[in-house]
Amino acid sequence: MRTPTPALPLVILAALGCAGEEPCPPGSSRQADGLCHLDDVEDTGGGTGGGEDGSDDGGVRNFPDWSAAEAEEALARVVAVGLPVSNDLTEAYYAYMAHGDADCPGDLDYGLSSPEETCTAQSGATYTGFASWITEEGETPDGGWQSMANMGQASFRITDPDGLAFTAGGSWGHRIEVHPDGSTQLSDAVQGTFLDTGAEGWLGAGTSVSLALAGEEIEGLLRVELEGGLVLDGDALFFDELAMSDAICEGAPVGRVLLRHPEGPWAAVELGEDCAPCGTLRWDDDPDTDLGEACLDLDATLAPYLAEVLP
Repeated sequence: MRTPTPALPLVILAALGCAGEEPCPPGSSRQADGLCHLDDVEDTGGGTGGGEDGSDDGGVRNFPDWSAAEAEEALARVVAVGLPVSNDLTEAYYAYMAHGDADCPGDLDYGLSSPEETCTAQSGATYTGFASWITEEGETPDGGWQSMANMGQASFRITDPDGLAFTAGGSWGHRIEVHPDGSTQLSDAVQGTFLDTGAEGWLGAGTSVSLALAGEEIEGLLRVELEGGLVLDGDALFFDELAMSDAICEGAPVGRVLLRHPEGPWAAVELGEDCAPCGTLRWDDDPDTDLGEACLDLDATLAPYLAEVLP
């Protein structure tokens, strides 16, 4: 069982220094190192005691006031934009690259290699930064079929002829294998900070994310696991080994869901013991606390996410 660190594995953020001085996505700002970092992600202890570390004079950590209802509202704000899927980035990347030509950005098999200067295509689109894009499709060793699309590293800013801009700092990828026995393995991952001013949902909102899905279907039974989360406008969500299986709870989520209080501390809800979407909200650093019952309606968020990721 893993717990997000105060600075979050989400804060892998944006090596955008060589992609121009595009404003950072909402909830983040450009620091002295030239990169976009999330605002106020340091866990200051969230305490109200007299000690500098958020504890009282007796060394006991105090936590801010937070109710289960407020945590539910925080979850709703984050998932309202949808969960990040690699295909959203792939489609955006292809759409913006389609405005280029042989001179700008050049015939690089959809890669980018202009980290220090901006080129302008005949269409009026501009390209700055670098990207390593790889796609593969073929046979698996056992005679099955596999497909992979992977952006290994990206730090770029592309503007289209209408002035819309796609800024990326991070990586993404999707892989699927279908074997002769009918079993399927797949993975989908998005990591970094991304903003497409012409998009809706999470990509148009400007989101920092580190989210990975791994799944398999064997003998008609599907099981997937989500690990990681996202930050949007100061709200943060983290899935800790959140599993969904046709063989358990009829596919209802089982695992831990963590939400971050604005002052820093994380609160967690354990799902799965009774297959219900509700559980006791507790401070992650103090599992004996009881902040009330939180009901996390994840179906409306997970259903479209899985529909896009799964074959």
